Amino acid sequence: MEPPKPGMKRVTVRPNRPNPLFEQWLDEWRQEAAEKGSDMQYCFGKALKSLRKYPLRLRSGKECVILECFGNRLCQLLDRKLVEYRKTHPEMDLVEDNIPAELDAPALAPAPAKKRKTSKGKKGGNDSQSTNSTDTVEPPEKVPRRTGGREYVPAWGSGPFAILVTLLNQEEKPNYPGFMLKAELQLKAQPLCDKSFTRPDPGSHYTAWSSMSQLVKKDLVSRCSNPAKFSLTNEGREMAIRLRNRYNVESNGEYQQTIDSPTRQTRPVPVQDCLSPNQEPEPLHSTPQPKSKAPSVSRKVTTNVNNGEMRPSVRAVSPIPHSSKELNCKSKSSETDRPSSRNLCDTEGTVELQSGTFDVLLLVDTCETGGATKKNHNQTVSELTQMKVPFEVRKLEVGDFAWIARSKNSRADELVLPYIVERKRMDDLGGSIKDGRFKEQKFRLKQSGIQNLIYLVESHGSDQHVGLPLSTVQQAAVNTQVVDGFIVKHTIDHRHSMAYLASLTRILGQTFLNKTLFGCPKKDLAEYTMADDFIFLMNFKEFKLCTKKNRNFSVKEMFIRQLVQMKGLSVEKAIAIVGRYPTPQAIVQAYRFGGDENLLADIPCLGTTTSRSVGPATSKAVHFLYNSAKLR
Repeated sequence: MEPPKPGMKRVTVRPNRPNPLFEQWLDEWRQEAAEKGSDMQYCFGKALKSLRKYPLRLRSGKECVILECFGNRLCQLLDRKLVEYRKTHPEMDLVEDNIPAELDAPALAPAPAKKRKTSKGKKGGNDSQSTNSTDTVEPPEKVPRRTGGREYVPAWGSGPFAILVTLLNQEEKPNYPGFMLKAELQLKAQPLCDKSFTRPDPGSHYTAWSSMSQLVKKDLVSRCSNPAKFSLTNEGREMAIRLRNRYNVESNGEYQQTIDSPTRQTRPVPVQDCLSPNQEPEPLHSTPQPKSKAPSVSRKVTTNVNNGEMRPSVRAVSPIPHSSKELNCKSKSSETDRPSSRNLCDTEGTVELQSGTFDVLLLVDTCETGGATKKNHNQTVSELTQMKVPFEVRKLEVGDFAWIARSKNSRADELVLPYIVERKRMDDLGGSIKDGRFKEQKFRLKQSGIQNLIYLVESHGSDQHVGLPLSTVQQAAVNTQVVDGFIVKHTIDHRHSMAYLASLTRILGQTFLNKTLFGCPKKDLAEYTMADDFIFLMNFKEFKLCTKKNRNFSVKEMFIRQLVQMKGLSVEKAIAIVGRYPTPQAIVQAYRFGGDENLLADIPCLGTTTSRSVGPATSKAVHFLYNSAKLR
């Protein structure tokens, strides 16, 4: 290779942006992650910073693995994006690198050489060299930088969507002062957003309000003064009008979206085990179905909004649990089409609700709400109100949610429907197992007189920090279904739980609509099927009285509570033992008259989904408790 001539300088070709496509895609992914409040925005940002420092071209995403902050997953994403780009840009086949021809032109231009100063002592023959050396390479014509990426449009139900539409709605009001404060804007925008503006999701530090900085950065919202005052810019106003017209949001913040319109998107809400209002509901039964080891079939349902009402549409159907005694109950119910005088209860003032003369209401325990001082943070009430669910907040002695049938003529006539829900978040479930509330609450639910017991288990983030090993908590939920006979329902978050309750409220309203309901004491409650036209239910006042925690218990009830304190002795076994020996004195006398440690072993456990007995181990433990001299 010939050495460079004296007075000449080597021209180095150095691309300004060796990998513009990769930079553009990483920047788009970073912005999308920031809008969603995802921590991936920092991963994409670090990778983008590392890529911009690399001076050479990369032909594929796989080659990016040599850079810092690039993992196999990110390299695969770049390769997939590159394959899609090549399908729409066939000219890339003519270029060796991952840069299309139109982007490669300015990058291949040589860098301009600096003007070399000539020495004062050189003259004559060196003038020609000096003249040549002072020639500079003309810089390439500047090409406008590509902005790249698609136009920023907030997603349906996101924080930016709710903020923009809310500001536009407030602008159109005659008394609008020209701005909105943070607290007022959060309160008005919350019904339009899927996430909370004040509380972050489990495992995250970001709320829906975190997207406000993105709106200000994109010049869609103006922020000034202290305390901050927010208003729409011209660009933000145009975007808000487009969003409101696209999703047909009324000025009062309610959705008026039609289902059949192909140009409008539907707002997805994860709901399982729901039925469409137009679909005939499947029968609800008075006792839960025997649980099998086979996994239950779940349904994925998307809820559309029409005329202010949330309407779930079923994609796959799974039945509500059936009763194991359905056939026997149907044969009995066919014999008596009208209730007898004995079943009507001879007491005066018996409640009778004819079909069409009552409403079905959801009762929410006060512990499930934020209280009178936290109305703005009451997520349960906000979700149920948004879903148009008829409900009331009351103090429930047992359970978190229940349903009543209330007379339209007299608010005092209230009958409790045979369904009750105990809701547990995963971390709360782990805590209740440790402190003993788990067994105590299940025992009280079984003694409440309600036939269908639903245990609603709600996920909490990644379910990794629940106070106990995750396998232990999951096993407790399975035991609740298989051993205790509860209907166990798993939900992904609080909104999903409220959507499940809203769907169940509509189903119960349709199911009991054409029934005639009669009030009946707890002791006279009988089994029934939904094929019956006459159903006997407990009065709400009696339900509240008999489930009171600090009421006066009978000797039999206290005996049961004593037995369940023993390790391995379930509620079913305690009830079976007390059914044979109703008091401690009775069982002590049985031991004195020749009863051995296997006295209780063969007593069958009635009312369980499995045909089993008390067992020799439990019988031996009870025998030791009442016959050991150390415990007397």
